[in-house]
Amino acid sequence: PTPASAAAPTANDTPRSVLPPRPAASVEPPGHDDHAAPTKSAKASAAPAVAAGFAKAWVRRELPAQQWHAGVARWCEPGFAKLLTTTDPRNLPSTRVTGKPKAVRAPANRSAEYTVATDSGTLSVVLTDWQGTWRVTGNAYEPRP
Repeated sequence: PTPASAAAPTANDTPRSVLPPRPAASVEPPGHDDHAAPTKSAKASAAPAVAAGFAKAWVRRELPAQQWHAGVARWCEPGFAKLLTTTDPRNLPSTRVTGKPKAVRAPANRSAEYTVATDSGTLSVVLTDWQGTWRVTGNAYEPRP
């Protein structure tokens, strides 16, 4: 006979202890918690200048890739800047900015979105209040019809 302690559990058995699932490991380096509340908020009035600066750097497709990337990265959140390393600026459609940033979504709740007219279409720029400064976290392009 099998001892009671080694018997297979039945539907009526209650587990003696249940451990909670382990949380997923953080991929953030120590001291770089981007989920923490910012110590200060970015000034709403600074957001259009960041959108404009990014747009001016983005249209510089004549630059070598590394130089182009350095120009756009200074306006970006680090994760988005890293994503842009795969962009070949020679493939970008625009060569110059032709308008000032227009708010699609004015700065509120730590985010904003602007459009910037270029010689071939419209560049959308998404901003986030990242550690007290506005940083680009996304962009899209719509060619002129």
